[in-house]
Amino acid sequence: QTELANIYYHTGMHDKALDLLDKIIEENSRTRNIHAQAANYLLKGIIYFDKKLFEKSEHYLNLSLKLKQQVNDSIDMAKLNRYLGEIELQKGNQAKGIGLLHAALSDAKRQKITTELRDIYLSLSNAERQKGNYMKAYQYFASYSALKDSVNASQIAKLEMQYDFEKREREQVLITRQREAMQQAKLERQRMATMLISIALVLSLALAVVVFRFYREKKKTNQILVLQNAEILRQKNEIENQKQEIEAQRDLAERQRDQIAEQQKQITDSIKYASRIQAAVLPRDQQISALLREHFVFYQPKNIVSGDFFWVTQLIDGRIAIAAADCTGHGVPGAFMSMLGITLLKELTSTQHFANAADILFRLRQLVIASLNQSNLDSESHDGMDMGILVVDPKTMVAHYAGAYFPLLIIRNSTMKAPLQQLTPTVSDGINLYEIKGDKMPIGFHIVEERAFTNHTFEILENDMYYLLSDGYSDQFGGPNNTKFMMVNLKRLLLEIHHLPLNNQHDILKEKFEEFKGNEKQVDDILIMGFRI
Repeated sequence: QTELANIYYHTGMHDKALDLLDKIIEENSRTRNIHAQAANYLLKGIIYFDKKLFEKSEHYLNLSLKLKQQVNDSIDMAKLNRYLGEIELQKGNQAKGIGLLHAALSDAKRQKITTELRDIYLSLSNAERQKGNYMKAYQYFASYSALKDSVNASQIAKLEMQYDFEKREREQVLITRQREAMQQAKLERQRMATMLISIALVLSLALAVVVFRFYREKKKTNQILVLQNAEILRQKNEIENQKQEIEAQRDLAERQRDQIAEQQKQITDSIKYASRIQAAVLPRDQQISALLREHFVFYQPKNIVSGDFFWVTQLIDGRIAIAAADCTGHGVPGAFMSMLGITLLKELTSTQHFANAADILFRLRQLVIASLNQSNLDSESHDGMDMGILVVDPKTMVAHYAGAYFPLLIIRNSTMKAPLQQLTPTVSDGINLYEIKGDKMPIGFHIVEERAFTNHTFEILENDMYYLLSDGYSDQFGGPNNTKFMMVNLKRLLLEIHHLPLNNQHDILKEKFEEFKGNEKQVDDILIMGFRI
């Protein structure tokens, strides 16, 4: 039953897992199984931690620690100390939290638990970054990345071995079934032959008895037997031909299956390699952190590669440009468009000076149209991208925003003035959410004549929270009625979580998305970029 509780936990059914754990712990107490009771308290504390109920989590983790110390049980001590350390960090006790994380690190190193080492290094990196010890944070994050790659490689190898084993097992089942079919056909032929031989013997005995009385019938009977033997031979030849045909079809099916599997593997390998190339041209987390005070990026392609992309860079005049885009299509076609967009945007921002964000979009649109050879004569070419770009002067704290079908969301205290006078906010508990909508024309050819994008200028305030996002999140189908998530619900969610640390915001957005999507397929690429300046 403990394994079932673990399955409920890992599949996100936390309440079912907690109900089952209560019953298991009651049984453990009755049988005085302290080791199992400590392990189940640990799992219960982890579930409450994931549910953000830190007081309950700490209570059950301490119960587990007390029982483990009572029986000198060192199993899972690294995980236990890591979660206790995370709770202390959540409470603001950084010194105690980091001390517990170091204790967990020692346990994990002693027991050589690679997955725990990976998670502890990530927790230490986040803790040191919050203290402002960026060098230590970087060193711990480097250790985390190295172990993460090692664990992923090990898991991939295990999956490949499992796939090969299951493939051989299915082939063995197919061969066994074919052998059984051949054996059954052989038995049928034997039974038929036995029956015919028996008939022939009976007829022969009958003929011997009445040979003199029915002499004239003898030839007729012999002729019937000859015809029956001919029919038997014909049926035998037909069965042999059918057997050969079945074997030929089986061999053809196996060759086609192997060919399709190889082609699919080659295509998938190529797309995965393309995804690494795409990831390499996107800005690194360290580069973004150097330019923005805080940030997170929720980036989840529908397929292996994505048609959405984001970009953060410093312009040649010292201003900071933050951009996000949603290209036509997703998967491989969208990825081609995103690579074109990234390349052109990087070339523009590194070589030319622009007065505002609208000028950058206008020039980018010209380059995209020229690159794709789009014109009024080509009614089939509607490729392009939706994009929003924010240009910030860190000296004056003045920002310019322009969008092509792309919104910028700003969350600001209601006591502060609106970014733009004409904006009507969404209000919740003294907090306003403003949406600056983009122009209704894409980066690419549009049926409306080429005109400039609208540039919105406003002042950056210290506690502002900004979001650039594509429509993939709000357009996702799911929920009990299989409807879209909708932008109004996304705004409500952002208002609820905007005050949290940005890494927590990322986790909540991902968790809510997976919970809403359920068993439905992801309909589009997902990109939400949140940041403070």
